[in-house]
Amino acid sequence: MAKMAAKRHRLESALTVGATELQRFRLQAPARTMPLMEPLRQAAEKLAQAQADLSRC
Repeated sequence: MAKMAAKRHRLESALTVGATELQRFRLQAPARTMPLMEPLRQAAEKLAQAQADLSRC
């Protein structure tokens, strides 16, 4: 019985830590992706222009 209780405790602890890490990641994600938005927009614009230029040939 003590083995099962210890195993259960370890599992519950791991799940709690995992949930906390996921919450932290969810909160940090916008701050990490925001700096990439403008370069991505510019790259998409250049790609669209290059495709338009190629279609005229």
